[in-house]
Amino acid sequence: MRSEAALLTSLLPLLLLVVAVPASHGSLICPELQAAIDAAGPEELIACYFLLPRFDLSTLDLEGFTREQRRRIIIAALQNHARVTQEEILKRMHNPAPGEIIKNIQSTWLANAVDCKANASAILALAARSEVELACINLPAEVPEPVEPATWGRIKAAFND
Repeated sequence: MRSEAALLTSLLPLLLLVVAVPASHGSLICPELQAAIDAAGPEELIACYFLLPRFDLSTLDLEGFTREQRRRIIIAALQNHARVTQEEILKRMHNPAPGEIIKNIQSTWLANAVDCKANASAILALAARSEVELACINLPAEVPEPVEPATWGRIKAAFND
């Protein structure tokens, strides 16, 4: 099972996406996902995720609460928002239409996202849902190569060159 941090790491570059392809109702399909859909066979599974509406934190009145209380209030609000907004799409994902294949369904409350592996027809049907704001391919996170820690001697030598 993927941790929230790992999921966010894999989602972060795509959350910054500026260019996307509109789906039939106005949600967006990332160009990389659209290219994978176009190239996929009818039963080929594509790792993807669907972002749902974000919670507006400005609606919370957090005045007078301690830092720990505010943290708990925000977490509870985000979890409740995700539970409510993800309910219908999760039901739909667990009951695919004929010809649709949907597997490995996972949801995260922090990003209010649901990810899965699905075939092209399922992805297009899910992306067309009114609660979906963005559908993207779920690229594997790349771990950077470790670097040698900086020492004062190396830093000083770099500036003296």
